[in-house]
Amino acid sequence: MFLDDKLYNTVKEIKPHLMSDNLHENLQQLINDLYKICEDDFKPKIEKSMHHREVAIIMDRVFNSWDLFVDRLIKEKILIPFVKLLVI
Repeated sequence: MFLDDKLYNTVKEIKPHLMSDNLHENLQQLINDLYKICEDDFKPKIEKSMHHREVAIIMDRVFNSWDLFVDRLIKEKILIPFVKLLVI
């Protein structure tokens, strides 16, 4: 599964549970979970012996996946106010 799909599926699974009394805490936890998914995706691919450019390519792919994920949320009108927090 691609990174943007993992991020999207995480939001889809959590969305029904977000609108509870602790909305702020739930959103913060969701953001933390999304960052963790990205981290888990790129960290194993980076080695100490890599050149800066190689690491930059890996990170570019992560950011591109993040952008695809946000675009998909916007297109499907999922958590639109929340999406503004995700745009980097």
